[in-house]
Amino acid sequence: MGNRISAPRLLKLTPLDSHLAGTNNKFHNAQFSWVTENGKQERHLVATVGKFSVIWNFQQVKDGSHECYRHQEGLKSCYCYKIVLKDDSIVDSCFMHDKFAVTDSPEAPLVIATPMKVSSFSISSRR
Repeated sequence: MGNRISAPRLLKLTPLDSHLAGTNNKFHNAQFSWVTENGKQERHLVATVGKFSVIWNFQQVKDGSHECYRHQEGLKSCYCYKIVLKDDSIVDSCFMHDKFAVTDSPEAPLVIATPMKVSSFSISSRR
């Protein structure tokens, strides 16, 4: 059974992004995109840190041969992510369930809540 378990991956920010997030900021409220009734698999993982919502492509995280893992030994760190920056501290970030999506995009919309505003958008349009 031990051979079938995937190797652990460490999800973290690059040193520059970690500095921009602040010294006391830690990831919280990490969530996968929804697994729907149609058998779709998780596509993304989102976590919140300070004014950032950090989005990882779950397939790239799982793929041990992905480019971001080259030249790493031991516990591998994944730096392949997108960041959504808000003007205010983010309270929560989560993916909307497919059945509530307004577009026919294959990506579930991301909903981000700050103390004063809730917004949503498709992550496929973000870089």
